[in-house]
Amino acid sequence: MEDQLLSLSEMNISACSLTMDGSFFNIVSRGDSFRPSFSKLGELTAIFPRIPHLALTATATAKCIEQLCEILQLRDVKLVTSNPDRPNIYYKIRTRLPNVKKYDKYDDLIKPLCTELKSLKSAFPVTICMDSLESLAYCYQFTEEFLDEDAYDPVEQVPENRIFAMFYKDYTTYNRSDIRMHFRPPTSLEKYMQESGRAGRGGQPSRATLYFNKSDIAANRQGITDEMRRYCKSDDLCLRLLFVKHFGFSETLFEGEKKNFCSSCRNDE
Repeated sequence: MEDQLLSLSEMNISACSLTMDGSFFNIVSRGDSFRPSFSKLGELTAIFPRIPHLALTATATAKCIEQLCEILQLRDVKLVTSNPDRPNIYYKIRTRLPNVKKYDKYDDLIKPLCTELKSLKSAFPVTICMDSLESLAYCYQFTEEFLDEDAYDPVEQVPENRIFAMFYKDYTTYNRSDIRMHFRPPTSLEKYMQESGRAGRGGQPSRATLYFNKSDIAANRQGITDEMRRYCKSDDLCLRLLFVKHFGFSETLFEGEKKNFCSSCRNDE
């Protein structure tokens, strides 16, 4: 990347503005562990010092914004923020079996989904499960064997008729409810916001369910933050409010009944 940046300066290229999308997640959160060259994007500011620079992110705290401005070498920053609350997403937390139950812990989560999927077929909510490649490979095999000949709707066995392991390119073209299931919590609220926030992009009512066990939120788990651990253990605090407060806001945008705020608020009633 250094050679490319040098080429830009030597070629005397004219630019009217520079835009970086997903800046927090790619530059601050993942940084050198993902693509070391991302941390050098601030050199663009030195090459193009007199044009506007726009950095976009959906998941950054005040501290992270300071880090981002430093990495990108931004000066005279005008900050535009909006409340990250997603009123159409219902947040839910549940415990799962301990890791010693190597396959039972997956069966316990995936079997109820498969049972409902077999019954509803194409009417089943669009559901995306997130975890390690090993667990997802196991869940794929379990689902394929469980559904057997019911894996297609209509019954003709062609790829476009599969009712699982499908990929939706356009999130605005369907009206069904949308579900994100984490079989294990990510290491930070920023990552969870990024991943769960992909639900309900068309505005349809959706659900984000997070499963965890004691090992998942152990203090010695590499990279896990105190905020993520607190979120998982919050059975008496509003999950939605914890989210927005983490990102510097004091109120949620959701205006419905308390029982629809999150699983913690529903349990309070």
